[in-house]
Amino acid sequence: MKITKTTNPIHFGDLEPMRFEDLAFNLLYRQNKWHSINHLGRSGNDGGIDIEGTEIDSQTELKKWIVQCKRYKSFSLKKLNR
Repeated sequence: MKITKTTNPIHFGDLEPMRFEDLAFNLLYRQNKWHSINHLGRSGNDGGIDIEGTEIDSQTELKKWIVQCKRYKSFSLKKLNR
């Protein structure tokens, strides 16, 4: 199978919410060496947690990640610090 490359911008606003979460999950999955990673948002009753993972860091310690997927038209540091 030939590997393809996307050169056009991705229109995140056009993605359905579950597809946006799938994209976020796949990006995170490839980012780290995970002990475990789960996509909880698909269940619909996620309690505000869409992705939960346990990362193995360089000292072989486990670090827990909790991710809430959001799509904003604009984003600022003020929103991040809430």
